[in-house]
Amino acid sequence: MGLKNIVQIKSRKRMPKGTFLSNLKISHPYIKVKDMQEFKTKINDSFEYVPDDIFPKISKYIVNIGDVILSIVGTIGNVSIIDETLNNASLTENCVKLIPNDNLLSEYLYYFLISSRGKAEIEKGIIGSTQPKLPFYNIEQINIPLFNKESQQNIVDIQRSIIC
Repeated sequence: MGLKNIVQIKSRKRMPKGTFLSNLKISHPYIKVKDMQEFKTKINDSFEYVPDDIFPKISKYIVNIGDVILSIVGTIGNVSIIDETLNNASLTENCVKLIPNDNLLSEYLYYFLISSRGKAEIEKGIIGSTQPKLPFYNIEQINIPLFNKESQQNIVDIQRSIIC
C-alpha cells in the first residue's frame, strides 16, 4: 500500500530570513539531519535551539511523540521516531514527518523504512544528482506491506528483540 494512504506527510518551512538558531539549551530543540540517530533521536551537545521569540512563527512545524521522521535532502533515508525528549521540537526543512493513521504503528513504519526493502523503496524515489532529494510525491508512492495491528506489533517485537 502506498504511504499516501496510511500516513500524513508534513514538512516545515525554513527559519524566517535573518533569524538564527541558538547554541543555548532553551525550550525548543531543532532537529537537523546530522542529529538524527537510529531509532530514537536523543538530544545531544550538537543540538541547536529555536529562540523563544522565533518559535511562534514556526510552531506549526513541530514534531510529536510517535512521529517518524525521514531525511529527504542531501543525506536521504535517515529515519527516526520522536520520543518524549523531543516532543514539540522543531524539524529541519530537510526532513519530513510521517504521521501514521490508526491502522499503522509508528515502530512498524520505522522498521520497514530501515529494512532493505524499505531502503530500496526510498531509493526508487530519489531525484537529482548534484543535490539529491526525495520529493513528496515520491514519498507518497513508497509501498509498504500493511498487516493488521496485531501482526504489525508482532513484527515490531521481533525486530526490537533482534536490535536491542
